[in-house]
Amino acid sequence: MSSTGSTGFVGIVLSGLRLRCPSCGVEPMGEGRRLKEACGRCGWRFFRLGDGDWLVTWLVAYTVAALVVIIAWPIIHFTTSLSLMAEMIVLVGLGAATVALLFPNCQGMSAAILYFLRVRWKE
Repeated sequence: MSSTGSTGFVGIVLSGLRLRCPSCGVEPMGEGRRLKEACGRCGWRFFRLGDGDWLVTWLVAYTVAALVVIIAWPIIHFTTSLSLMAEMIVLVGLGAATVALLFPNCQGMSAAILYFLRVRWKE
């Protein structure tokens, strides 16, 4: 990440969250809601088919959704007079919407995590 100057884990993950290449930190990782196969500037492949990279994306997306739901539950519970069933319906919808809306960013974060691991621990 020569342009941003940050090579630590947090800097790399934040670069992925912003949908920038975790290797160079400059090139956008995607076009619209779809990620490119590789960076156009440095050539880093974001995901490798068959390596289980999909599992990292799945874990990141559902962890983000779980955090949103965990933060939202006390707010909904203590500020509204909804029944427990209504709260659960709202929270399930919120979790699903979080995954749907933030999925490209979660893909970027997972690509950055995988980049960090592959650079630090050679396969």
